[in-house]
Amino acid sequence: MGWKDWYCKAREKQQYKDQLNELCEVIKTHVPKYDSMLDVGCGDCRLKDQFPHVKYDGIDSEWNDFDLIKDDWNELDNADLGVSNLVLMLFDKENAKKIFDNMMNRCKWVVLYEENLDEIEKSHDEGKFYHNYSIWDRNIVVWGDSRLNKNWKWYVFKGRAKCGF
Repeated sequence: MGWKDWYCKAREKQQYKDQLNELCEVIKTHVPKYDSMLDVGCGDCRLKDQFPHVKYDGIDSEWNDFDLIKDDWNELDNADLGVSNLVLMLFDKENAKKIFDNMMNRCKWVVLYEENLDEIEKSHDEGKFYHNYSIWDRNIVVWGDSRLNKNWKWYVFKGRAKCGF
């Protein structure tokens, strides 16, 4: 089964829908103001429908052929809010950190919703990676555990980009 087939099946499952709702709740609760969003690893841009009031830009190799590692982030507009939703765990530490740093430099706020049971750096047996986001940048505003899956955690960082307010 290819990625698109898996994704089409997964997004219909209730846990996937519940996870999206939890991510939206985290954003609405912990990010004070945002008029623009950069959805990193956007898939089919499911966050776009959840936030119709913001200027939305989604980047993903499947959506618009944007390679998160190789393509030039300088061509992207800065955004008030950058979101990565269960994406960084698909990259090794070096590449995940590169994506994270690009988000921090382009966005005023960064929200990660990722898998990491023990807040450690290690390879996962399914070809995924656990990352310790809390040591990558000390600008964490708040973080927490998902109510849905003990392996999922969310983080809100104060990014380094200067935006319109």
